[in-house]
Amino acid sequence: MTKHYTGRYITYLLLSSVSLFVGVISSRVELALVALPFLTAVAVSFFLDRPARVDLSHSISSARLFENDELTVRITVEALADAPLLEVLDPLPEGAELTGGNNSIVTSLKKGERRELTYRFRLARRARFALGGMAIRLHAASGLIFWEAKYHDVKDCVVYPNSPSFREDIRPFHTQVNVGNYVSKILGEGLEFGDLRQYTPGDPMHRINWKASARTGRMHVNEYAQERN
Repeated sequence: MTKHYTGRYITYLLLSSVSLFVGVISSRVELALVALPFLTAVAVSFFLDRPARVDLSHSISSARLFENDELTVRITVEALADAPLLEVLDPLPEGAELTGGNNSIVTSLKKGERRELTYRFRLARRARFALGGMAIRLHAASGLIFWEAKYHDVKDCVVYPNSPSFREDIRPFHTQVNVGNYVSKILGEGLEFGDLRQYTPGDPMHRINWKASARTGRMHVNEYAQERN
């Protein structure tokens, strides 16, 4: 854990130091008495304040999602010693939209007390990210010192793109009834239009779709369904 001092701690320390210095220089006891409460608060906080001990658990509903699927995250905090003020933050991946709950908590716990945090979010695009790198801040009872730490229980997650729905193939006006009424979905040599794709070197010139090429600014060629029904 990394120890930090609040602005109030620095202010108390400066006030007490200046008051003592001016009191000694000017031989005025009242200035030393003014510095005494601030100096006492600083000394007690420095020597007696200790970081609280907590136990964290982190779980997710799934490690594999599709676009716009909701992911549920559950965080459990248990105090192993009194925690006067505790902050926990579970950072969201870039582009995530929070749909329920909150990904941070500010609470106070007694020894043995447990608190659960649940939130939901979703991503509207394909992504790969990691969860479980939580930031923790523990405040001392005096309010003059706090500690920060990172909790690592990393879980890799993947958001896959949604599969496009199958479109129905174009049916010809006439088919060979003796073999079937539907054109084969397999592309190959044939007469019936099957699909459109970008031109690649080696494609026959007679397959170029000039209208689509002019509209898109790129060469496109027609593909045809196999002569199978």
